[in-house]
Amino acid sequence: ILVAIATAQLHTAIVIPKDDKQANALAAIAILGCAAMALILGALATSKPLLNALGINHWIGAITAAILVANGAALVSSSLATRYGLFGYIGLAALARATTVAIVQTILGLNGFGVYGLLLPYLIGEILYSALLIVAIRVMSKPVLANYNDLRGAFLDFVDFPKFGLPQELLGAGSQNISSLIIGASLGSGVLGQYAMAMRLLMAPAQLIGGSLRQVLSAQYAARSNKGVSINREIKKTT
Repeated sequence: ILVAIATAQLHTAIVIPKDDKQANALAAIAILGCAAMALILGALATSKPLLNALGINHWIGAITAAILVANGAALVSSSLATRYGLFGYIGLAALARATTVAIVQTILGLNGFGVYGLLLPYLIGEILYSALLIVAIRVMSKPVLANYNDLRGAFLDFVDFPKFGLPQELLGAGSQNISSLIIGASLGSGVLGQYAMAMRLLMAPAQLIGGSLRQVLSAQYAARSNKGVSINREIKKTT
């Protein structure tokens, strides 16, 4: 939810612009949003009354802030790689991330790291995923622009993404997580863990197939539309 707010869903628009200049501007806006949100979380992580009320310590708050930036960077780098058609690299990076997270979580879990054994591997996995994709697109990508006018122009051109996409994303995330909150509060963390694992297994086929199709189709549709080619036939075939 925080990542959706921080990026304003602009990372999903990176594949659409005709030129790389505007795409890089959108990437910069998304990263800056994640950095700003992370600073807010970092400030909250030093608030003892808030941390005591939530029942967590400042290290968990700091790690959460770092995960926010890493996750935002992963989304942006994935969108840039999709723009350049580097789907094979995206798959390899995702495999490396999943393998690393599983191995590190197992090692830390067996050594009694508790909640840190869950958070730290996720942070490491997101950093690894972003780094691998950044290396893959380094030759093809142009430097991210920091010019204010470029950023402002890109935001205004794609303001429909935060205007319409952000509320949809927030509602979707809320509807998906409200059941977890209810189960955790009423039945305990053990039942919640079993429920989360069952839902992850049930959603795996849709995420694997649907996610891959979404990445490929969004890039292809954007490229065809920018060339003035109708995509109605492709949309009908895919639906």
